[in-house]
Amino acid sequence: MINVEVTGVLDWPNMLLAERACDVAATRVILRYAPVGVAGVPSHLRWLLRAARAVLVRRFMAGHRRVQPLDGAALRYYEALACMRGLVRVAENRTAAGAGRQRP
Repeated sequence: MINVEVTGVLDWPNMLLAERACDVAATRVILRYAPVGVAGVPSHLRWLLRAARAVLVRRFMAGHRRVQPLDGAALRYYEALACMRGLVRVAENRTAAGAGRQRP
């Protein structure tokens, strides 16, 4: 039996060489704002999903801060960058979808 320890995750489509704060910020943006399938959840229980998401983000950040302090200014900068990249991706997808529906 071979013991294997996972020390990182490769995310090739979103690969970017940057400082640690960039990866932490991008993950935090995903955890905070990425759409969650709430269609099957009754509206009066959706607050529970929001609360769970907030706890998840706090624990994620606490774990990273235990390993090494994070520069708050760099974290805010990279969060803004991650949000902008997401907006650009949405715009590109909508443009491509619109172009696909057009007839020549």
